Amino acid sequence: MITLSKLLENIPEEGSLEIKKLERILKLTRKIEKDKLIIAINALNKLGIIQSDESGLIKLKRNENLVEARLRCSTKGYCFAVRNDNSEDIYIRDQYLNNAWHGDNIFLKITKEGVRRRSPEGEIQCILERNTKTLVCLIDQQDGDLIAIPLEERILANINLSQKDNIYHTNNILDNIVEVQVDKYPIGQYLAEGHVIKKLSLNDCPEGDKEFLLAKVGINSDSTQPRGALKKPSDKNRIDLTNQPALLLTSWENKNSPLLPAFFVEAREGGVRIWLHIPTVAERIGLGSNLDLWLREKGESFCLGNSWNPLLSDALNKTSKFTVNEENHSISLIIDIDPNGIVKDWNFKLTKIKPHIEINSDILKTLNSRKSKSRTLPIKLKPIKDYINQLETLIFASKLIEKKQNELGLIELDLELPKIDYLSELIKCNPGDNYNQWYRPINNNDPQSVISPIIHLANKIYLEHVKSLQLPAYIITSTNIDSNTLNDLAKIALALDLELELDEDGVPTAKELSISFSKNSCRRVLDKLLKNYLPKKVLNIYDSNNTHESSTNLDCSPWCSPGSHYYDIANQYVLTTLLNEAKNKESGRNKRILDLGQKDSYKDLNWELFPENIRKSLVSITNKNLYLHLTKRRRQAINLKSQIFAMAKSRSAEDLVGREIEAIISGVQSYGFFAELPPHLSEGLVHVSSLNDDWYEYRSRQNRLVGRKSKQSYQLGDHVLVKVIKVDILKNQIDLEVVKNEKGLELKTEKVEVKDQILIKEKI
Repeated sequence: MITLSKLLENIPEEGSLEIKKLERILKLTRKIEKDKLIIAINALNKLGIIQSDESGLIKLKRNENLVEARLRCSTKGYCFAVRNDNSEDIYIRDQYLNNAWHGDNIFLKITKEGVRRRSPEGEIQCILERNTKTLVCLIDQQDGDLIAIPLEERILANINLSQKDNIYHTNNILDNIVEVQVDKYPIGQYLAEGHVIKKLSLNDCPEGDKEFLLAKVGINSDSTQPRGALKKPSDKNRIDLTNQPALLLTSWENKNSPLLPAFFVEAREGGVRIWLHIPTVAERIGLGSNLDLWLREKGESFCLGNSWNPLLSDALNKTSKFTVNEENHSISLIIDIDPNGIVKDWNFKLTKIKPHIEINSDILKTLNSRKSKSRTLPIKLKPIKDYINQLETLIFASKLIEKKQNELGLIELDLELPKIDYLSELIKCNPGDNYNQWYRPINNNDPQSVISPIIHLANKIYLEHVKSLQLPAYIITSTNIDSNTLNDLAKIALALDLELELDEDGVPTAKELSISFSKNSCRRVLDKLLKNYLPKKVLNIYDSNNTHESSTNLDCSPWCSPGSHYYDIANQYVLTTLLNEAKNKESGRNKRILDLGQKDSYKDLNWELFPENIRKSLVSITNKNLYLHLTKRRRQAINLKSQIFAMAKSRSAEDLVGREIEAIISGVQSYGFFAELPPHLSEGLVHVSSLNDDWYEYRSRQNRLVGRKSKQSYQLGDHVLVKVIKVDILKNQIDLEVVKNEKGLELKTEKVEVKDQILIKEKI
């Protein structure tokens, strides 16, 4: 399907284009396809987005009255247009949606400017690209018609199905869950039309749950891998480091897990020198090839709990992956760090390496449990006897980097993950996804947790290199933390009698809140709350003409995880092109040759690095439409991870139905409070209507519910005895009620752990 986004992408920014040529670019051969193109061109012409003439030439005509944005709807029906330039969101009333759905890319016209605290308002003029092509729905019969009702409550429309899909309709609602392909989107008064792709099952089977969640998030797990030979990385300018005793550190066990780097570390002048070796993927694929386009479409690797839906093809993964005692091509970064954790120098190189040993979780656990003065070496450590000093230096380097990042404002949060069997891969640290304004403390028993600070530093270094040489790149950015938000958190801290330091303006910093929360017995619940208040880091584009608002912070430019994200591959392509093809000296004789991978190489650079054709190819890989697609894939990956955790927690809570268990209050709202259940950290709701012993008032400043007569209160962090009433797997909702004794008072409880069971004793 050709979208308006695709159509506009192929019209040049300057000059004009023949419609016949556009047809060839879009590969439109049938008359019906060409007729639809003319209809689209006429519509865009009327909107003032393009300009066409009788000779068949079209050109872009930017309409300043139209704003490009993405539609975001809430479950309550409120819709806002999120602008691509991060400006203020625009409110859209129901009558001005023009059949757009949540997530669609749109053009809209602002009809009312924002005043005071009210958002500007707008009307959708054009849907550039539909975000939703398949939906998870419930099938129902309404007035003799077969209707698909989306489970996604932010999709404010039903879908008409043909009667042949009646075979999927039963009297049991949980048997009516299907995945629906949208054939026609709604227009005017007509509903959308579609057909059932497949039946989905929630039969308490992990594989069925995974298939359901993939469909719910909109990820197609069936994708035919393109054929074709891979390119061999060039040996030109490549350094042979095969004799270097590099280490592989890995926690993942699944064969489809993303690629991981290799390391060599040595002590140097009180600090460390780190050799970070990254698998080179970009050099093995041709820009614009079938494989490249296939990778762009996939965009991300997706963890499914204990397995992976990988980004790379089987052949590309096998060829690029580092294996012990096997030579392979890599991109290396040499980092010099002083005793205070300050980066003094760096250099990017094309290399060839041969890892000598693999370090897994069992080895680290044995190493950490070994007594410091013991003269004997445990059996598990004998194979790595010659590498122990280097491994300990690597751990020291990682902690040194983490300490420096902490000093620079990165926030430490204690966020425990649920230990559930089929989340075995997901709960391990993913060093390629460390894009937050907070971090978990290093887990000395998790190899990937140990290397995570180094990967994050390497991505930060590449951003500095990109900026200094004015190269196009994908970057990670964030906005400043809202002081009003921090004030709300400060009120919660004060209500819990926590000590808190304020700045000159009477506002706490996120760092101070984190320190204050760390001194409380319910730190994890408070840290979880703080995490939700911190702005999310997002994918963005950097180029030489790029300007960012003062409220935007540039974090890093990811290139170390080409098996996790396509944007890492794109950044690798820019980096390898720099090291292979950039002009490193002035024309003429006896001119100094620059090492373009060196930290300060830009200072002596006074000529163009690339000819125009290479410069255009570099810019093309960071084009806006690809960026929007990769951003969508990033959102899907984050959503899928959240959904898998929620489903796993709900499944674990099914075994607790009817049981009484001590929980900790993790959130308070006017309609009730949420409580977290051990041992798998499932979260359920005690609705205020079930608290029928009194009338409870919500006091937002103290984050508590208080009974008018009894003064009984329920506050964030309190321990309370609850009974699990119901678990709704379809909505991942857990219903709880507070357990009272015969006198109607809340039971004070003591938790006693016996093996894997949790027993509750009543205190007298």
